[in-house]
Amino acid sequence: MKVNLRHAICSLACVAALLGGCRERPAPPPLERPVVELVPVSGEGPTLTITEGEYKAARARLRFQRAESLYAKKLPERLREHVLQSLITDRLLEVEAERLHVRASTAAVAREMASVRASYQEGELAGLLADTYQSEADLVRAVERRLTRQALLEREAFAHVAVGDAEVDAAVEALPEADKKVPEKIHAAQIVLPTEEEATTLVRALGRKDADFAALARAASIAPEGARGGDLGWFARGEMPAVFDEACWPLQPGEVSHVVPSQFGFHVCKVLERAPERPRTPEELRPTVRARLLTEARRAAEAEYLARLAARYQVVRHEPPPAEE
Repeated sequence: MKVNLRHAICSLACVAALLGGCRERPAPPPLERPVVELVPVSGEGPTLTITEGEYKAARARLRFQRAESLYAKKLPERLREHVLQSLITDRLLEVEAERLHVRASTAAVAREMASVRASYQEGELAGLLADTYQSEADLVRAVERRLTRQALLEREAFAHVAVGDAEVDAAVEALPEADKKVPEKIHAAQIVLPTEEEATTLVRALGRKDADFAALARAASIAPEGARGGDLGWFARGEMPAVFDEACWPLQPGEVSHVVPSQFGFHVCKVLERAPERPRTPEELRPTVRARLLTEARRAAEAEYLARLAARYQVVRHEPPPAEE
């Protein structure tokens, strides 16, 4: 969660970092050359502009999110086009929100900012904002713009989107047979030790009738789940790292594995229970299917709404700015 928030915060600093350089150097004037102009087809209303500075900052933001650096390698052409289309979409939504007097509520913005602040220790957020050339007011404005765009979509595009029971039932019936089954699962525990010698000694100790796997895990395991007796919970084949498939799936309940090495140490596993594959009931399937259908319906409604907004404008592209250095 904090990583994502850090990306959001750092994204606001891209223009300053790209145009201003280090703090000791004065920032040059902003680049205002248009990259795209959106000209109203009706001839009424203002022309909307995406500037080179905005485009450059958005590209830097994506590079940062992909590589944790403002100065990562340049984006492929398809991602550069995606960035430009996202800027156009955001501008269309913001202008339409202003026209319809839609604005994120102060309560929603306050909740979002409270969540951001709660994700950082005292003073950490202020330091991050300072390091990324911005104030908390800049962050508040970015949050307000994003929530305003979402509020517009909720009102204009999603208000009448719904999925009926008959549609859900038909989609459940149409699922592939493999999706209608709960795969075989096992409930296992592990002990991880730093050396193979210690792990081998542990396997011998676990061979005794009075051996308590959970107690040994709490006492010796270097893995985080050692505190709860090494319990890994339930998992299907392929859901966990390969080391667990190798160690656990050949075992029956009560059996202990051989020593299996990994980058984290030397693992000794015990299978506690096995649950065979079984059919999923319609009651189990419906919530997931309904959520998927609703997501698809909202995505289609959003695309249709954005197409209607875009149809009001003629897109005029200018010479693209130089590639990232």
